[in-house]
Amino acid sequence: GRAAGLVRSDRAPRPGPRDKKVYHLTGDGMSSLRDWVPQQPEPEPVRDNLLLEAYAAWTADPEAAARMFADQVAKHVERLTEYEADRRRVESRHNGGPPPPWHPDFGNYATLKFGIDYQSQRIAWPRWISRQLEDSC
Repeated sequence: GRAAGLVRSDRAPRPGPRDKKVYHLTGDGMSSLRDWVPQQPEPEPVRDNLLLEAYAAWTADPEAAARMFADQVAKHVERLTEYEADRRRVESRHNGGPPPPWHPDFGNYATLKFGIDYQSQRIAWPRWISRQLEDSC
């Protein structure tokens, strides 16, 4: 990044003893980013411990496993609430809707949408598992 001349940093005042570093793309950095975005991403290995625990749930005490899955639901509900508040803040700057794709807020909005969709799935699925386990007790 910085050594290649793709980003620069400035200091901005903030509360406390140290200034905050704010990073900006240089012209070369913007050009590199523009070239990188349309490239296909490398496949990522997927390892989801919750999925493994669901797969092996039949071996555990149903009440204890149900509590663990219910705790996961609560954790993801909290994160979903934060993401939805962030989405509303972005939408408030764009007449209550998503920003246009050419606006710098679009990337933030797109990642928030991914996070909201992900958190919603991470609530519904463990909630279902927890209920199945509770019904078996």
